[in-house]
Amino acid sequence: MILVPSRLNGVLRVPSSKSIGHRMLICAALSDGVSQLYNLSLSKDIEATIIALGQLGARFTQTFDDEGVEFWKIEGLNKNQIDKDLSEKEMDSDGSKINSSQLYKKIECNESGSTLRFLIPVALSITDSVAFYGSGSLVLRPIDEYFPIFEQNEIHKTYNGKLPLYLNGQLKNGEYQLSGSVSSQYTTGMLLAAPLLEGSTEISIIGEMESKAYIDLTIESMKLFGVEVERQGWKKFKINQDQSYKPSIGSVEGDFSQAAFWIVAGLIGTEKITIYGLNDNSAQGDKVIIDLVLKMGGALKWEGKSLVVDPSRTTGILIDASQCPDLIPVMCVLASLSEGETKVINGKRLRLKESDRIKTTVCELKKLGANIVETLDGMVIQGQQSLEGGCVINGSNDHRIVMAMAVASTRCKKPIEIEGHEAIDKSYPTFFEDFIRMGGNVIM
Repeated sequence: MILVPSRLNGVLRVPSSKSIGHRMLICAALSDGVSQLYNLSLSKDIEATIIALGQLGARFTQTFDDEGVEFWKIEGLNKNQIDKDLSEKEMDSDGSKINSSQLYKKIECNESGSTLRFLIPVALSITDSVAFYGSGSLVLRPIDEYFPIFEQNEIHKTYNGKLPLYLNGQLKNGEYQLSGSVSSQYTTGMLLAAPLLEGSTEISIIGEMESKAYIDLTIESMKLFGVEVERQGWKKFKINQDQSYKPSIGSVEGDFSQAAFWIVAGLIGTEKITIYGLNDNSAQGDKVIIDLVLKMGGALKWEGKSLVVDPSRTTGILIDASQCPDLIPVMCVLASLSEGETKVINGKRLRLKESDRIKTTVCELKKLGANIVETLDGMVIQGQQSLEGGCVINGSNDHRIVMAMAVASTRCKKPIEIEGHEAIDKSYPTFFEDFIRMGGNVIM
């Protein structure tokens, strides 16, 4: 794919929040009844969660309400049916014992880290024999934080440092400890599983909790489906006994992490971009893009339910990546075209994403002519007026790298080529359709 420098402008609706979508799908699937979910944008990661929950026993159907609005009908899984399915597999059709490997409930997570980490404790709460599979970079994504919990519950694992992961045993209620500095996905997984356990469960956090907003999204989603979580600061979470997920009707709000690409495109461009579908009171952590941009001098304003972005002369700032890792690639594009110096700090977790996002962001922006250097936990960028382009970008199978470099191409002097642009399917499959509709010049 070749991108010719172009001017972007117009109005667009961003996809729904992938983070909220995962959580609401899981809560609906764990409910005893039928739920309705509106405004769910499909991507490979969301499809992975739907497939995995289907393998656990939930049913998903796309349909329309009486007013012709499309939604997802979600029939909650039935624990008794799961247990029945497994017991029936203990004997083959001729009455003989079958191989034990056939007893595992197979869960396919594709390349979705959220699907894997959220559903490990969930699956162990409803069945005692499960195998998790994945593909691409997910095969090697760490899951070590769960190992002490496996030991605490005498859950036997078969795992050689990469997927598949085979687990025998069942998660029980009780008191658990998790690190706050590795990934909030582990805490979310345990929170989502807790209402399925018999008795109250407490989760204590060791150290500083990063990505706090993602935990808030989890708690909000659980509340929508009838489960209350008691939070004591960011150190302890308690889910009292006798709670269960209840069917609900919900709508997934627009995704600030995807809106960030269009916000930056508007700031570095020459014409206004208007984004709708966002919630100005959202609990999404990536809503911090608004604060970061305003601090840099960017021109943003809410007009009703739409966010309007005007071209702006921005200046460099200090960016703490610990609470917004998904924003860093595109924020580095903005920093590269801002006056002065920008420092990105506390971004060690960026090295554990679909790619090492510190290394890939620095490498690909350097190809474009940016003045950017890598540090241990981030990068330092000296801003300039424009980028050169005229190079081949490696997408590194990372959707956010591909989209960030596409935005950067609009301020290059020469066309660029992006290899592996298909990585956008992971979160925003229609990105380049929107890019072209907004004026982007793309040669396939």
